[in-house]
Amino acid sequence: MFTNRLLIVFVLILSGCTGAPVSQGNTPTIPPPTSTAVVQVHSAPALSIQPSESLIDQPVSIHLSGFEPNQKVTIRATTVGAAFPDLIDTGIVRESLATFQTGANGEVDLEKQAPLSGSYATADGMGLFWSMKENRAKSHSAASDSAPTLLNAVQYHYTFTAEVDDKVVAEATMIQNMGSDSVVATDVSENGVLGQFYRPAGTGPFPAVIALVGSQGGLLRQSPKVLSAHGYAVLSLAYFNYTSPLDNTSLPDNLYRIPIEYFGKAIEWLQSQPGVDPERIGLIGFSVGGTVGLQVGAIYPKIKTVIVFGSPTVMEGQELSYQGQVLPADIPIEKINGSILLISGTQDSQLNSVKFGELAIDRLKENSFAFPYRHIINHAAGHLISFPYAQRAKEIEEGGGSPQANAQAAAVIWPVVLEYLAAMK
Repeated sequence: MFTNRLLIVFVLILSGCTGAPVSQGNTPTIPPPTSTAVVQVHSAPALSIQPSESLIDQPVSIHLSGFEPNQKVTIRATTVGAAFPDLIDTGIVRESLATFQTGANGEVDLEKQAPLSGSYATADGMGLFWSMKENRAKSHSAASDSAPTLLNAVQYHYTFTAEVDDKVVAEATMIQNMGSDSVVATDVSENGVLGQFYRPAGTGPFPAVIALVGSQGGLLRQSPKVLSAHGYAVLSLAYFNYTSPLDNTSLPDNLYRIPIEYFGKAIEWLQSQPGVDPERIGLIGFSVGGTVGLQVGAIYPKIKTVIVFGSPTVMEGQELSYQGQVLPADIPIEKINGSILLISGTQDSQLNSVKFGELAIDRLKENSFAFPYRHIINHAAGHLISFPYAQRAKEIEEGGGSPQANAQAAAVIWPVVLEYLAAMK
């Protein structure tokens, strides 16, 4: 009897502990919890650049993630080693920065979001590149073992940091390639033709481009690298103020009465190169190089497109000769056997390239020009515009414009340049 009472008391105690009635022969049930604890897991702050290596004229995507919502974050970009536009390490350090406020998700996409402050002001995924300026406090003497000046390609290295309250919380690096290691580049001095030749890897046939420098003479050394990386065989052709490193053959110091036949020989040399498509040759010229290019295209029908940047469309003070006779100032551009692309900026500090471009368009219309032609006028841009996503400081110093205007112009015109070259036939 006593034992039974103890059992009943023990059962009652258990029933009180569980807070639920206990029935003989039934399994006790535990009520579900009235609330569920939610554990939020925050990822670490991250700065992503995709791709981490690209051609200099191709955009990259820069993205912040893992930050607190509505947090101010500063992204700083710094060149490491050689700084564009130099081809070797000169010791110059260039920097740019932009401060953003993260969204509710703790992220920032530079292509879609304008900075609160910094070295540029509008939403621009590549703004940190073109807005770079020299940081004299960090610049240093060039190392004695500076990288050699390579013909085919140069790499520009960048470090990016994300900073909160002046502390680095994330970091990334990336490389811009001006050119391609697979391109074979050589100096040229053959039959009086001087320059540098860039041949893509493979058997071809490759469309070809003759590239002409402006009033400083010598050679173009940047745009040819970029074009060859896109699969073009490029002859950077010297035509004055140049001495070949191969055999010390020299060209005249100035443009005065240079025979146009020299360019004819260059066309023939280019056509004879293995892998070059002899029927697809274009010409790109900057400043007076574009003027010369228009004249060459008007005489030699093998040129299938002429693309000129900030160029007079008549000969002004630079006389060329053909078959022993001085050519007239007016260039018969309507005789060009292919497309024509004219590029100018409204803040060109060297000449009124907009006026010259419009004169050329009028002439083509009057002569019912049969091939595609176009004049791209870039508002507030200067004289020197080429491929995009690079620093513009040297362009502005020598030809006017502003970093933002020149950068925007380059991003607009370069795809059109590649389009005109691709359409050669």
